Amino acid sequence: MIRANLLPRPKETLSFFGLRFDSEYAREAVAALGLSVLVASIGFSLETLRIVHLEGDVAEQERAVDVRSIEREAAKAVALETARYERIDRDAHIYRSSGNAIAVQIARIGNRIPSDVRLDTIEHAETGFTINGDARSIAAIGNAMTAIAGVPDIRRADLVSIDADRSSADSAAFTANLLSSPEVL
Repeated sequence: MIRANLLPRPKETLSFFGLRFDSEYAREAVAALGLSVLVASIGFSLETLRIVHLEGDVAEQERAVDVRSIEREAAKAVALETARYERIDRDAHIYRSSGNAIAVQIARIGNRIPSDVRLDTIEHAETGFTINGDARSIAAIGNAMTAIAGVPDIRRADLVSIDADRSSADSAAFTANLLSSPEVL
């Protein structure tokens, strides 16, 4: 004869810190905890990958902004130079229309200016000319004043002011008065 026990097995209990738990529920709780840890670690990994990808995108955008700022600075410098040349062209047109002797005198002054000195304006006055410009050094301004003093029909070249630019160690602005011979004026 075969005997079979059809009664359910008695529940096993586990004891932790004096508390008793049914082993079947403990297995389900551990499985649920393991599943939640797995889901949390997958979420954390995906978020970490997303952050790393976004950091790369941010770095790329910052490089693009840096490149654009260099281009903007270059465009700004070109715009300033263009404005300076337009002002010189307007002044030259005024001088051309005021007579050949003055235009020749301005050309002589401009031709004597060394390449490391830039003129911003040449203003004609009753007694001569007033020039404004800048140079890379004060020595270059001195060389320019010496060269201008050698221009025919310039009786005297007086340096009125020098303003060394404190934001840039390689720039100095100057103003000079040039006394011309009366027959030129």
